[in-house]
Amino acid sequence: FCYGTSANPTLNDFTVAANSSFSASIALTPNTTYYVRAYAINLGGTSYGNQVIYSAPTVQLASVVTDSVAIPTLIQGPSYWTTFYGQLTNNGGTSNTDWGFCYSTSPNPTVNDIVVAPVGSEGYANNLLLGQTYYVRTYATNASGTVYGNQIVFSTPLATVPVVATYAVTNIQSNVATFNGEVLSDGNDPNGVSNGGFCVSTSPNPTIDNAGIVYSFNTTLPTILAQSVSLLPNTTYYVRAFTSNILGVGYGNEISFTTLP
Repeated sequence: FCYGTSANPTLNDFTVAANSSFSASIALTPNTTYYVRAYAINLGGTSYGNQVIYSAPTVQLASVVTDSVAIPTLIQGPSYWTTFYGQLTNNGGTSNTDWGFCYSTSPNPTVNDIVVAPVGSEGYANNLLLGQTYYVRTYATNASGTVYGNQIVFSTPLATVPVVATYAVTNIQSNVATFNGEVLSDGNDPNGVSNGGFCVSTSPNPTIDNAGIVYSFNTTLPTILAQSVSLLPNTTYYVRAFTSNILGVGYGNEISFTTLP
């Protein structure tokens, strides 16, 4: 058989060999009209059969909807990840329709930007930058072309280490004092702060790594920190409140004091 998209196809167009029952199968493009003729060749030359016109079934453009975007979650890196939700509402009349999500830091993202394949009705985006605005929309592609769903705009917070304040040390005695402080901000970590307390040393600028003493709360952290501790008499100490989130440890201002003899 010879076939093409113009009338009266010849051997110069597309050809496909017939099997023993004089039939053959070919792949066609939707929305296209084809012309086909049988042919035969012997020593006398080439002859063609009657022409048949066939219109491949029409494939419509698909349609998609962008439903929502989950609140971004901060992960180590640091970066955020989130979940997109959407639907392929119409495949255009063919199961051979590809769809998913595309997103970018510029409006109206396309399939030339970052593409996320769906898992059910969800798509997962990783490595989102801190403090960045993103644009996302669904897309669908079939033989008739690519369409896009509605656009959703979302932003990732500009996360930092937590902000902590160290307040004046109270109840100073020869071997006891009470440390006071407050967690002022969790640094925009959606998971909040994970622990907190005070690092104490006889040298300035104590940290959780070099302090001689670290008093830590490992349970649910209150906003106000306060803890009475045992100390050596007649000794100068330096204390800083601390707490941490996924980005690291935040320290408060330093307070120095001297225990009584």
